[in-house]
Amino acid sequence: MFNKKVLAAALAVAFSHSAIAVDLDADTGTLVIANEGIPADYEGLGVNVGSAGLDGLLDIDFKAGFSITAGTSKYVRIDLAGGTFGPSNTVALTSTNTASAVVSTGGLDGETSVVIEVTANGTGIDQIEVLTVAATDFNLNTSGNTTVVYRLYDNASDAVTGDDADALATSSGVLATYASAASGDLMVDPMDITATIASEFSRFDYDAGTPANTPNMASDSLGQLGAVNPSSYVSTSPQTYSVNLTGDYTALSNASDLLGATAVLNIEGIFPTANPDASQAEFTLNSAADCAVGTTLGPIVDADQDGVSDDIAVAAAAYGVTHYLCVDAADVDPNDDESVAKSTYKATLTGVSGAVVMGDFGAIVYDTTSVSVPYLTTYSEYNQRVYLINDSNAEVAYSTSFQSEAGVTATPKTASAGTIPANTVLSLKASDMVELTGKTRTAAVIELEAVSESVRVVTQNINLSDGTTDTTVLHDGVNNALLP
Repeated sequence: MFNKKVLAAALAVAFSHSAIAVDLDADTGTLVIANEGIPADYEGLGVNVGSAGLDGLLDIDFKAGFSITAGTSKYVRIDLAGGTFGPSNTVALTSTNTASAVVSTGGLDGETSVVIEVTANGTGIDQIEVLTVAATDFNLNTSGNTTVVYRLYDNASDAVTGDDADALATSSGVLATYASAASGDLMVDPMDITATIASEFSRFDYDAGTPANTPNMASDSLGQLGAVNPSSYVSTSPQTYSVNLTGDYTALSNASDLLGATAVLNIEGIFPTANPDASQAEFTLNSAADCAVGTTLGPIVDADQDGVSDDIAVAAAAYGVTHYLCVDAADVDPNDDESVAKSTYKATLTGVSGAVVMGDFGAIVYDTTSVSVPYLTTYSEYNQRVYLINDSNAEVAYSTSFQSEAGVTATPKTASAGTIPANTVLSLKASDMVELTGKTRTAAVIELEAVSESVRVVTQNINLSDGTTDTTVLHDGVNNALLP
């Protein structure tokens, strides 16, 4: 059954040959609709998007493939896959030597095929004669391809059956497809910035593995996560089209064609509330890479704290501006238990046309202590424990990732992440950290949000059959008194 999640494209096309029609023999002319132009909330409600016409873009050209003698008839069958004919459809076939072309059956709303009786005139229709089928309505899937197959038959009954074996000639191609309009990236130089443990996550370190394109920031309280710039996003090769809800279509050549006169930018991530006080880091969009001097949009806030910023209006005149996502932590005071939140940041730009484009900024990360655990086992004859020792006066968050050999699946369990209270030893059973299938062993990396000197990690294996114990210090810190 045809997928009802379709985009009803009332695509009024001319009943004559067009140089930009879909050519089944040359495999050219496919209509490419921009993915970004499909409404994000589309639920298969039959949105009419093409009543203004696509000027022959969905005409179907093909060579006859078999001669039709003057005064005689053959039957053309057109089949669609990934689409149907639409509710207001009419179908016509033309060629230089066509005396008449009459729809025998099909071509109605929701149908996937049409049979047309073609009678040749004059000198007849040669096998290389180009025939053109034009329909006024198509329902197109909202993703993937809508394909078309042409078959020529000697009689009506064979044409109605539609078997390949009975066809005198056949060809096929893609009528319409969906692709990104992008030729470039929406994002510019996304980069992670590191909030340091030494500053209790209130300042940034640009010497801790950040990219070579890191700007020269005036202060370690300033951070920059990359930028958004829609100007180079749109591709013209292949030419993509935006088909909107009012029935118009646009050949896309720039960001304004895709997004319209205005757009709304939303950024997913952790931001202050609508009325930030002095204790919160301030986020803005700045046209200067060093976040110091430039045109700014913001401050960026998240009034309802749903993890997505409030709307940021971007006019078409600003599409060509590189907007850097900046964070200013100058007023973050760790003495008041304040810190910069660890978070990833993702951009969504929604045009007035309904088009949506997305991309990723960098992330705010913490400089953590990484400890490799080369052997972790849930074998029932062993009782393996991992001891996490926190020698500091503050709690330490930890998380664990697993690396397994082929055929082994490691599924993290509750104890694989959490916090270690201040001046405390946390004892974790391996079987509470991970569930293993395939084999009972894996390797792991534990990330501890603390300076290396203030944490230690120890593993201990107890052989349940004989009681022997094997203790391994994986990471040693300062205070050995807390070792198990």
